[in-house]
Amino acid sequence: MSGRSALDFDEEARLDLYYVEHWNLKMDIAILLKTPFAVLWRKEGAV
Repeated sequence: MSGRSALDFDEEARLDLYYVEHWNLKMDIAILLKTPFAVLWRKEGAV
């Protein structure tokens, strides 16, 4: 969610590993709350 389309493979892998190592319910809730905003107000031309 954190700028995924603008990240290279290594940065995506680092973020994925961080998520797996630090998972908790609070983090998942934060992701769920941020997702609609990321979808509705994404930068022009983002896919």
